[in-house]
Amino acid sequence: MAMWVGWRMGRSRIELCVDILKAMAEGNRKPTRIMYKANSYWLKLEECLSLLGERGLIKSLVENQGVRYEVTERGREALNYFGKMESALRCLSSPSGSKK
Repeated sequence: MAMWVGWRMGRSRIELCVDILKAMAEGNRKPTRIMYKANSYWLKLEECLSLLGERGLIKSLVENQGVRYEVTERGREALNYFGKMESALRCLSSPSGSKK
């Protein structure tokens, strides 16, 4: 999910948060792995992890090896919702899905 911003490709904060949730739902629990899988950089990752945690979409676990993150039930519901929205928008943008 990306949109054009001027001359470069960019994502909104919501799109980045969804990508982070997707990365975590695939089993990536370490911050660095999440960052690479979501194609983000550290400062944005920290901002989104904080936001997602405040909203109850993820939880952080402190382990011997460091902090790990997990998607909560509410986070899975949000991912499901955004997946449905993404599918609906894809249908609208396809030639067969357009109505005149």
